[in-house]
Amino acid sequence: MSVITILMAGIMSVTGIWSRWDRHDGNWDELAPLLAANGYDAVFYMAAFGPVIDEEGLRECLDACLPLGIEVHAWVIMWRIDYVPGVQLGSLHREERLQAYSDGEVIWNWLNPTDPRNVELMAETCLRIAAEYPVTGIHLD
Repeated sequence: MSVITILMAGIMSVTGIWSRWDRHDGNWDELAPLLAANGYDAVFYMAAFGPVIDEEGLRECLDACLPLGIEVHAWVIMWRIDYVPGVQLGSLHREERLQAYSDGEVIWNWLNPTDPRNVELMAETCLRIAAEYPVTGIHLD
């Protein structure tokens, strides 16, 4: 390994955690100081599960982490629609925007990633997060 590679690894390293909204109890005011005190400098917060944005949780995470110098990256779970309200899910199904097996059986919690309308929906979700929240970046999963 060259000296430049070693130096760049030190400059560009990230010490962070991933945090899912469905597994977190909203204690960012307690968690963020612990992270900062122990050398963590990034949080990858599950800001969106498919097109559903966790606005309250993302705001809490940002408000607690940014003042302590902890970057917040919006983690976006692409194509999954587990948290889409039933009315919208029915509409997506009627519009044939869900994935399906080769025999035609619908996969109810996945958008079809080859449908341009779904690509637009997910792009709009990411653009909305970038425009409305001071995140450091967006992590697509």
